[in-house]
Amino acid sequence: VRFSFRYLRNRSLRGRSEPDVPVPFVVGVGRSGTTLLRLILDAHPELAIPPETHFLPALIQRSGQPLFGPRRATRLIVTDEHRRWPDFGLEEEQLLERLQALRPFNLSDAVRAFYLLYAERHGKPRWGDKTPTYVRRMGAIKRTLPEVRFIHVIRDGRDVMLSTNQRIKQRGHRDPLSPAAAARRWRRQITKARELGPRVGDYMEIRYEDLVTDTEATVRRVCDFIALDYDPQMLRYHERAEERLKEMAGA
Repeated sequence: VRFSFRYLRNRSLRGRSEPDVPVPFVVGVGRSGTTLLRLILDAHPELAIPPETHFLPALIQRSGQPLFGPRRATRLIVTDEHRRWPDFGLEEEQLLERLQALRPFNLSDAVRAFYLLYAERHGKPRWGDKTPTYVRRMGAIKRTLPEVRFIHVIRDGRDVMLSTNQRIKQRGHRDPLSPAAAARRWRRQITKARELGPRVGDYMEIRYEDLVTDTEATVRRVCDFIALDYDPQMLRYHERAEERLKEMAGA
């Protein structure tokens, strides 16, 4: 059964188009500054980064189902349990039309169609993603979208713990993490990413501390990595930050 589903998932990639440019995917342990980098990249005149998507792993997994097609893919994106579809500001019918127009229909171009639709809404030709948890799914994502380049943001684990517990306190939905539990979680996720990154390829690490203390140099490194011309507008991300973060109100 596992072999059959794997075969069908691989078959769902047949006929995909060849990518034109690299695509940045910002990943990392939660509360590590991935949103900051998203806002900086999104401030570029040519690049649009949506709120966290989360639907990719389930979409890839279920592409192995026999009846997987445009309508099924659209419903998986729109009804994903981790994300409210209204955050993206798109219409379900628009996405369905794009997927139905694919010849042949395939998973890679279906995923690209979603991101391109979002980028077009913001008047930009290029797109990317910022979903921290994709750091654990880099292999599957790379097989689906070979143009992806992963940017792993790493922040001091002690600050990650403080930020995480502050968020937990604000939401009041569970107990704060102990220092030991936070340290184990931080180390485990970063170690795993460092093992997986070189195997996946097109992987780089940046430090959150460098991003905030030596911003331009760090952003230029990222731009070189994703073949994007640096634009000074990226350092003025704060001027539109409040507006861009309103998209996440639904979450």
